[in-house]
Amino acid sequence: RQLQFKDVDVDWLTSFDRYLVTYCPSVNSRSIHLRNIRTIFNFALDHGLTTAPYPFRKFTIKTAPSNPTPLTLEQLRKLWVYVPKIAGQRYWLDLWRLMFCLIGINMADLTRLVKVSQGRINYTRQKTGRLYSIKVEPQAAALIAAHRGRVWLLDILDHYKSVHNALGTANKNLKRIAEDLGLPPITTYTARYTWATLAASIDTPIEVISQALGHTYGQAVTLGYIMPDRRKVDEANKAVLALLSGTDAAK
Repeated sequence: RQLQFKDVDVDWLTSFDRYLVTYCPSVNSRSIHLRNIRTIFNFALDHGLTTAPYPFRKFTIKTAPSNPTPLTLEQLRKLWVYVPKIAGQRYWLDLWRLMFCLIGINMADLTRLVKVSQGRINYTRQKTGRLYSIKVEPQAAALIAAHRGRVWLLDILDHYKSVHNALGTANKNLKRIAEDLGLPPITTYTARYTWATLAASIDTPIEVISQALGHTYGQAVTLGYIMPDRRKVDEANKAVLALLSGTDAAK
């Protein structure tokens, strides 16, 4: 029979969570399914589609802290020159490299980039609504040229039905690449952690790293009066990318 909203109570959610453990041991992966149910329930309540008691006031969706391991410079250089034999792995390694070149941009934003304008990529981050502007360095320009899309800047959604499908496929391929190279587990998010860690290793000021990642640094009210100067972020990204070849970005 079809599941009714009135059936989704605390006992049902607890039982469903236990059921998910059989094939989805990750706490965070299970939380995605549970949050989806919560979203549907909220929609139904907001639109008058149900009067069933709301179970999520008494049921807590558990999550575990995500602590991806950033790559060391040596590991990053090893990954950067690697040429996988499998086409899918070559494709997603290229896109991971591009994510790194674009200061750890996430998949949702990467798939919907529109164009390069005056040597920069400008976009509003879907997660926070903040405007980003990243200078396209030569490494990034070459990767973009290799993977041009028909509608969007890149061809990801030419091959995959959704961002979710693309992300899952990307992480599976990156996991296999890491295993082949004897590296720590790699996901798309590793690019962001690695960029920030390497930027810190070359004494990039924390406020510049914070700005590059789109984090709030200092008094939020004061920041509202200041027009962001992206030149320091541009310089930081150029310096981090220079580490790949062991060159000095200042030269």
